[in-house]
Amino acid sequence: MHKLKLQKESFLGGLAKTINNVSIKEIMDHRITSLAIPLTNENKCAFQFKRIFNKLIPDIEKSLIISKGNVIFRLAADMLFLCENSNKKMPKATIDFLKRSFYSTDQSGGWCCLQVSGNNVLRMLERICPLDLSEERFKTLDVKRTSMEHLGVIIFKKSPKEFFLYSASSSSKSFLHAVETSCKNL
Repeated sequence: MHKLKLQKESFLGGLAKTINNVSIKEIMDHRITSLAIPLTNENKCAFQFKRIFNKLIPDIEKSLIISKGNVIFRLAADMLFLCENSNKKMPKATIDFLKRSFYSTDQSGGWCCLQVSGNNVLRMLERICPLDLSEERFKTLDVKRTSMEHLGVIIFKKSPKEFFLYSASSSSKSFLHAVETSCKNL
């Protein structure tokens, strides 16, 4: 009998390039789990979250780094995204514990993630993103849903010159094209 081995598939071929002082890199080592708070169970979820991570659930449009390579985004009143480094799995007990309080869905195959960084990253993003990304309005570790060109995007500000952009994997080539075109037109 043949032994099958599952391997990660890249949406953009492991892309890594720099255009006009903006580094663009496909992030392939993220596992994304959607955590939905069941109706009327926010207190239970908040208690379990504090018990697991020893931290409070982040406010809406904020994030929390829970360990190296692992971050939680609060996208709405009842929705969080757990983005973890797939090379360093979170303990199964932690995931099982979260599943007891939250509705959870593996979203890893549904999202393409680009890390964009560099001296011109804000200028590039200003061309395609309608948000005010200044530090006063969009602080480090903030996260928002927005659109870039015609695509829905989640934007996470890791540092003043580094962002993670998440868009539907089915539109990954259009998403990359929008980012590259903005870089080229600086």
